[in-house]
Amino acid sequence: MHDTDDSGRGPVQLRLSCDPDLEYLYYDVFNVFVGPEEVVLEFGNRHRADPETGTIHQRVVLSPGTARQLVQTLGQGVRTMEERVREAFSGAGRGKPN
Repeated sequence: MHDTDDSGRGPVQLRLSCDPDLEYLYYDVFNVFVGPEEVVLEFGNRHRADPETGTIHQRVVLSPGTARQLVQTLGQGVRTMEERVREAFSGAGRGKPN
């Protein structure tokens, strides 16, 4: 895990532990609000009975530096996942020669 320190010197390596009671939650809608001193992410779910509506369940507030790091890390993770999927599908089309 990387974090930015308050001195502006750049990323700092952190060792993190996970709470044993950590919740795993699935969300399929989100909002993003960007202000001068914070970035707010809201997560929620569509209503099954009325898919054009939804409810926000969680709000996460980040500093601009942490939000920037999240964007970079998430982007790299998605690119890696897409590359693995492409490799899996391109390899799946190749059969063994008879």
